[in-house]
Amino acid sequence: MAAGEERETVDERMRMAELSKRSGVSVPTIKYYLREGLLMPGELSSPNQAGYGAEHVRRLRMIRALIEVGGLSVAAIGDVLSAVDGPELSRFELLGVVTGTLDNPQPLNDDSEVARARAEVDAAFRRRGWDLEFRASAIDTLVGVLVRMSQLGYGSWASEALDTYLDAAERVAEIDVEHSLRISERAEVVDGAALMTILGEAALGAARRIAHIQVSARKLGQLDEREA
Repeated sequence: MAAGEERETVDERMRMAELSKRSGVSVPTIKYYLREGLLMPGELSSPNQAGYGAEHVRRLRMIRALIEVGGLSVAAIGDVLSAVDGPELSRFELLGVVTGTLDNPQPLNDDSEVARARAEVDAAFRRRGWDLEFRASAIDTLVGVLVRMSQLGYGSWASEALDTYLDAAERVAEIDVEHSLRISERAEVVDGAALMTILGEAALGAARRIAHIQVSARKLGQLDEREA
């Protein structure tokens, strides 16, 4: 739930059927999330009856977004939500957990290629004054991309595109972090960190694909005009 929206009080707790209607998640799926620990238990009003509130609606919408848009597995969502629910983590540490769910760097056998690609990434970091001691799994993913591109005959891609990609990523990150800093309540801060990171990844990928279509159409149109 976004900041400023009206919240239910304990007296306005809803039954599971209403929770399903409000969240768009089926009752069997809600029960599954409860069993898996992704959703916190409701407030018992009798031995066989529980009430649910706005925090349950927000959590279900978050889970649904992470699965349907972010493409995360239930296990990965469990890791994210454990971090979200752990008050001992700082915002920065939480972001590390969230971003870690997006990266699954594959082992690379060519040590010389890996060293070359890592040197290119380090050089790009230095040009931006970025912290070279910060080693997230995303860096290994990026290095792996450069190695695979080189092995497939696209080694020039790194020198031509890496800086552009990093510059664009930094601008997007500035927007995300600025928005996060405007949120005051911790529940919304940690939800926002997870959603902006994971769903933002999906949005950035979609925007890039759209831009590819637009730029390709424009450049191919110009080429057709010159050849006509």
